[in-house]
Amino acid sequence: DKREGRGEEGRRRTGRRTILQSYVNECCNLLDSLGVPYIRSKGEAEALCSILNYTGMADGVLTNDSDSFLYGATTVYRDLHTTERSPTVECYTMKDIHEKLALNRSDLIALALLLGCDYCPQGVVGVGKETALQFLRASKSGSQSTSDVLDQFQEWRNGSITEDDIESKIQLTVFRYTTIL
Repeated sequence: DKREGRGEEGRRRTGRRTILQSYVNECCNLLDSLGVPYIRSKGEAEALCSILNYTGMADGVLTNDSDSFLYGATTVYRDLHTTERSPTVECYTMKDIHEKLALNRSDLIALALLLGCDYCPQGVVGVGKETALQFLRASKSGSQSTSDVLDQFQEWRNGSITEDDIESKIQLTVFRYTTIL
């Protein structure tokens, strides 16, 4: 059984977590000694940092995981490299993503669900980035509704939208000259 605490893999994960926790405690002790305030997240720290950024309480989120945008971050700093000669960091903003890719937060969440993310690792089997982007475009085109793609997912799940409705919309916008089997 590979669940945490059982078997070799579980012991390894528990050991890594214990080591990480000792580092976190050491950092907190150092910050306490210096009088620097900090926040300990009870859940996913990245989600908390994203909320702090979204509300303007933090300038951005420093992470190599772009899930921060899904949590609501507006600015993400990635790939921080600290060298004496030239420290570098990449900066991504939701504003740039929206302007350059025409994607909003709901679109990014939909892409994560379709392609795979921390909460849905496999995504939808057989759907790659091109198909997922085509699906997003199809869900937006010709829509009289102001609902976003996540609202449409929910409507489909609740039975308000049928698979035939979705198929005809995709066929008209994405696969004009083919039949969906």
